[in-house]
Amino acid sequence: MKVSRYVLDFPDYIQMRNTPFCSRKYERKEESKGARVAQSYLMKEIPGFRNESNVINEEAYMDRLETTISAYKEASGLWKNRNINWLQVIRFLMEDEDFGIQLKRDIPRTTDLDLELAQVKDDYSRMKTIHAYVRKNMAWNEYYGIWALDGVKAAWKDKKGTAGEINLILVNLLRNAGLDAKPVLVSTHENGMVNATDAGTYDYPGFNQFNKVLAHVTIGGKVYVLDGSEKETPTHLIPRDVLMTEGLVIEKIDTGEWGWVTLWDPNETYKEVFVLNGYVEADGKVKVKEDITSIDYSRLRKIELARKGEKEFKERFMGVDDPNLQIDSVTFDNKDSDSLPFVQHVQFTETLNGTGDYLFLSVNKFTGLEKNPFIADTRQADVFFGANQSYLITGNVFLPEGYEWDALPKNLRMIMPDTSISITRISQVSNDRLSMRITIDFKKPFFSVQEYGAFHEFYKQLFDILNEQYVIKKKARP
Repeated sequence: MKVSRYVLDFPDYIQMRNTPFCSRKYERKEESKGARVAQSYLMKEIPGFRNESNVINEEAYMDRLETTISAYKEASGLWKNRNINWLQVIRFLMEDEDFGIQLKRDIPRTTDLDLELAQVKDDYSRMKTIHAYVRKNMAWNEYYGIWALDGVKAAWKDKKGTAGEINLILVNLLRNAGLDAKPVLVSTHENGMVNATDAGTYDYPGFNQFNKVLAHVTIGGKVYVLDGSEKETPTHLIPRDVLMTEGLVIEKIDTGEWGWVTLWDPNETYKEVFVLNGYVEADGKVKVKEDITSIDYSRLRKIELARKGEKEFKERFMGVDDPNLQIDSVTFDNKDSDSLPFVQHVQFTETLNGTGDYLFLSVNKFTGLEKNPFIADTRQADVFFGANQSYLITGNVFLPEGYEWDALPKNLRMIMPDTSISITRISQVSNDRLSMRITIDFKKPFFSVQEYGAFHEFYKQLFDILNEQYVIKKKARP
């Protein structure tokens, strides 16, 4: 876009608050028009927003101007301030019939829950039992929101409700069980980023920035964030759609227990373990059995498609664009258990590329790290992963008679200057067997645009290492 111009020209009895969110230079001018002052904002040569991977929310990175009526002059000549603070927002919510008052309602017909709770002694087990109970007995009607407009009792009777109704029921039951549970307002990644510095106005309070309420539970100093309206996330994990966002815990002002929290736990990761055993055959094919163990967020990322069926799962996670590779079978373990890792057993056959007496083998299969998504030299948005990551690729490959391993890729360890990403590769040969181990660790869930230069260069080298092939040589005849 060549030019974008925004003009604000309001009567002198209205006061505007204008907040630019811009990463590029813009011009601001004021022009007096009698008793009022018109303001104009101008930006030139605005590039289009590129389609980049791993963006938490595209709108958050678009240059924009947010405007609010902050005050107006009454007939008496006195100015009326419209701005409010978060204390006022929280106090309003705690006193509101569709929010805070609902936390005091008794949820009827929960005798079966009481019987279950009588069998458990520790707080974590009580929390997990209540979380599972709400999920089992309530269906989400696909509506978001923070309110219980029809009341938690009506939603409980119907066994269906909004995200707000279900999670206020959840908070209610957790509190009744003696747990330290509070509602926390959140904005999902799709909904957008919250501006914690702007509590809004009387006409448009800051709670409108949020599209969901969850349960915030503290046990032994550890915080758990629960969503009763979705069925997949294990109790110990923060829901993926709010990872690395700011939530507002709601509680009575005089307790001092309200406030902002970052929804992230460094110990909750995307973790994948790939264990492969391969046998190269004399015709240049390799037959491989690969066991893939997906833990925590990696499990979540895969489990929904696995339950839909093998076909959908293979297309999404094993859709390799390689005519030389044939998947022979895929089976699953722990598909219906949220407390155990999700294990995939894959058998495949690959015709190895080669030239003359040499064959070339890659051990980077079905890791999700086959192609580098960060090849652009520049970046408009921060790189968002959401959680720390850990990958382990290990295993053995055996050769047939008449073949030997040629010079191996170097054993190495490479680490980012700030130690946020590291990769280690170790390979060794014993007779016809290659043993290898590759570990990759991400200790940060987020890389800013300012960090992208170093990140981009490291990622390029990381993928060169991952995709470096092992060379197999045909032995010379005696």
